[in-house]
Amino acid sequence: MFALFARITSSTALMLVTAIFAVITFCSLAGFLSGQDEYCELLSHLRLAYCLVLPIICIAFIGLKARKLGFFAALMLILNLIPVLSLYLPPKYSDTTSGSDHNNVSEQQTIKLLEMNLWGGKNQNHSAVLSLIDDTAPDIIGFSEITASWLSVLQDNLKSYHYQIAQPLYGGIAVFSRIPFETAEVRYSGPKHRPRVVARLKLKNQNITLIFSHPLIPIHTFALRNAEFTEIATEARTAKEPVLLAGDLNCTPWSVYFDKLKREGNLFDSEQGFGPQPSWNVVTPLLPIDHLLTSSDFVTTKRRICSPIGSDHFAVYAEVRLRSVAKKSDTSAGATEQQ
Repeated sequence: MFALFARITSSTALMLVTAIFAVITFCSLAGFLSGQDEYCELLSHLRLAYCLVLPIICIAFIGLKARKLGFFAALMLILNLIPVLSLYLPPKYSDTTSGSDHNNVSEQQTIKLLEMNLWGGKNQNHSAVLSLIDDTAPDIIGFSEITASWLSVLQDNLKSYHYQIAQPLYGGIAVFSRIPFETAEVRYSGPKHRPRVVARLKLKNQNITLIFSHPLIPIHTFALRNAEFTEIATEARTAKEPVLLAGDLNCTPWSVYFDKLKREGNLFDSEQGFGPQPSWNVVTPLLPIDHLLTSSDFVTTKRRICSPIGSDHFAVYAEVRLRSVAKKSDTSAGATEQQ
């Protein structure tokens, strides 16, 4: 009787684990087709979740003496680990400028950047945000989901950031900077007028272009997010100075559209070499959707997720330095390097 009960229990458990494995396999493989369908694209963002669940499934199959299924689960785990672990590899630069030495970091100033989604309509933890800014002392701060009340608080408390541009409507976005603006404007994308900041900043020996954006979440607005990616890529590619792109981009590094943004904008993901740094959400952080991307003129020397600020996102802090040879104002834009 006990043996019969054990066999029934084992059989039921095997069926349950097999069903879970089938669902994970379907979702994982569909995610590799992120360029074909918006639902597949959503599934592509769950690579870390697949990598957490699949080892448990492997162990369960081995415990249930289903070794063949365990082998296939291990293969699926490896398939999902490859794009995740690839973010720990250092970025590869293909230098084409004659006589340049891009392996040496310039002696020009380090730029410290803090990116945060305030979740302004639901977050009133002003002290946590101001404390993080005080602790990190960034040169540039980008805020998304900023409201008029948040903007008032920040302007009252961040007096040392003399250069500011903000649009608290249509999702809300703002940039505060200690580095002088040469020019700064808010541009709008699509029928929902999604705002982003495009600014030229003046360093000691070099101007740079900063793009700060918060595209729409790709649920029912998939095409609008991708259209803004295309606009951003054009702005980055045609800029005549080194480029920084930051913001909650509502996309993980494992989407084909993120790769397209990097490729068409001649941009590099600052996560490369540091590994995935999930910024959403604070309860179960599995999605790295808050980003800093740079042109090949920059080296990212530090990057980390910050302590909670009352938002559903973690803020991202990064430090970048110009490499030894940067684009000059008279250099024609072109796709000379890609990641």
